Order: sequence, then structure tokens, then C-alpha cells
Amino acid sequence: MESFQYIMVTNWDWHWDALEKWNHSTIYTKSYINPTIPGEWPEEATTLFIKRSKEGNFEKSWIGKSKGFREDVYKTRPAIRFEVSGLQPIDCPANYRLHANGWYFVHKNEKPHIISEVADDALKLEPPFLSDMMVTKDWNHFEHYCLLLLKLLGIHEIQGYPNNDNKGKADGVFKFENLVVIYDSTLQSHFNDTKQQQTENYVNQLKESKIRIEGQMHTISNATKQVWIITRGAEVKPLYKEDGIEVKEIPYTRLIEVYRQRLQMDIDLHKLRDILKDLE
Repeated sequence: MESFQYIMVTNWDWHWDALEKWNHSTIYTKSYINPTIPGEWPEEATTLFIKRSKEGNFEKSWIGKSKGFREDVYKTRPAIRFEVSGLQPIDCPANYRLHANGWYFVHKNEKPHIISEVADDALKLEPPFLSDMMVTKDWNHFEHYCLLLLKLLGIHEIQGYPNNDNKGKADGVFKFENLVVIYDSTLQSHFNDTKQQQTENYVNQLKESKIRIEGQMHTISNATKQVWIITRGAEVKPLYKEDGIEVKEIPYTRLIEVYRQRLQMDIDLHKLRDILKDLE
């Protein structure tokens, strides 16, 4: 097996063998980049590039070079930009085929570990289900994992609805300070048509003055109200806005970024609320 320094995994469009669309350049936010790599960035690094489908299935892999590492910003988040060259198809080692989206650093004589802003000790505490969210084909599992992930963020006033009696209904609702969100999760990459009526129903629920969470009624007249469709998509997408209520597609990976950010930084409740309210 050929040796490589980095493993880069993504389900983004136009990666990795179609990057000429962007002059062979791409970017990772720093929530996936190891700040403890010794010394400066190398001029270039032999890299295993892995492409996954939106549904989380392994598609193809290449070996090539990543180079020209430099600081950048992606939607206000610090990132590293680099170029990709010399791609050659390669049979992906079985132990890497299940890796979730991210940038991995391969140490000599060590197993690769996920690259993140979070310190190594914090990474050891990451729940295994975060990786399973990328590969599971069971919508029940994905729905349950979304509830657990929201709780990991520190959201306590949250109501998950039983999945044996919620066809056509939301997966849950939560209130975090003055932010109220009805959320639904899906493994479908094209959900606009199938969920249009549902999202309209969720918006109408939020137009009411009160909402029930965990058996308690909460007044939400003056709250910031949003509807989230949690997916395996590549980026946050505003879908539409009605009467001040925003409907958004939220990639579960963006929520994982927030979780890791909380482990690395001191973020109070107000700051966390603003992060969740303004996800992009």
C-alpha cells in the first residue's frame, strides 16, 4: 500500500477529480484541521482523497498531492485553502472506507486520527455515533442520532417525538433561550418536494403564541423561530422565510463543528444561542 501523510474525505460536489471548476483549489474549515502539526505546513503532502456520496456511501479514492496551504475564511469561519494535483485512482484501504467527512493526519507507526481544532483529549471523548451518522442507511438511527447531537450541544429543553407515530410530523422541537426550532431529519438528498407540505405545517405551528416541550407550555410570541431540516448536505442552505420564520437545511456536520467548537473554546449561553441562530 502506498504511504500518505493526509487523508481527506468529503461528499462535496466537484471533488476530488473535478476541481478544475475552482482552479484545482479547495478549502477546509479549521474545525477539521489539526493545529498541532509540528512546524510549518509542508510545501506539499502525499494525500489519500476519498469521495463519498450525499447518502454517505464510499464512491472512489485517489492518491495525489495537496500543496500551497494558506490561511483563508469560509463563511466567517477560519479555514485552510490548498491546491490538489497529480491524482491517480487507487483502491481505498478497507479501514479508511468508513471515515466520515474530515481531514485526517497519518502519524508514522500510528493509526490515523481525525483532524480537528479540538485537543486530542477532547477527541477521545467524541461519541462513536458521530461517525456512524455518515454511513448509516437506517433513518431511525439517523433521527435518533440527530436528537443526541442536539443534546450534546447543551440544548436541554428539547422534545423528541416517538418515531413509531410521527409520519408526516417533525422529529422534535427545542427551545434555547429565545430561539425556538422545530427540526426534522432526513437521509434524502432531494427532499424539497416530499417535505414541502410538512415544512409549511411546521411554520404554521411556530406562528402560534405557545408551544409544548416536555409537557410544559412555552410562550414563544417574541422568540426567534426557525425550522431546520437536518441532512447530510454539504452546507447550510436557507430554503425560505415566512412571517419572520426561517426554514433552513442544516448539515449534521455543521452541528458537529459547533460541538467541537464548544469543547475547544469558552462559549456562554448567549454566544451559543447566536451561533445556532445564525448558522451558515
